[in-house]
Amino acid sequence: MKQSTFMTIQAVCFAFFAVALLFFPAQLWPMYGVAIPDTNAAFLSWHNTHFMFGLAFLCWASRKAELGSEAGRAILGAMLIVTVMGVLITGYSVVIGVFNTFGISDPVFYAVLAFGNAYFLKQKR
Repeated sequence: MKQSTFMTIQAVCFAFFAVALLFFPAQLWPMYGVAIPDTNAAFLSWHNTHFMFGLAFLCWASRKAELGSEAGRAILGAMLIVTVMGVLITGYSVVIGVFNTFGISDPVFYAVLAFGNAYFLKQKR
């Protein structure tokens, strides 16, 4: 897979979840075992969408960065940190019982993205 393809996939994934969290939090979160009891809880979901959209646009804008370039490596490094944190935070949510068994998909999703970011970060020009 090319770096540009990976960054496009990553952008689409983050954009998809941003849209889902923005427009369908009451339908999405219960699949993970998390209730959205009121608009305050929904707001936290809506609030997080700007981060997800930001990551989506960052990945989309950087998809043409030259393999091994300084800018490309900086973005891949940042995305590696984001995705590793995603593994840790969502994995912890599964371990302590916040997420149900479907929630295991989240740390797996982030781990796949982290692996891709690490792989392309190690590539030379």
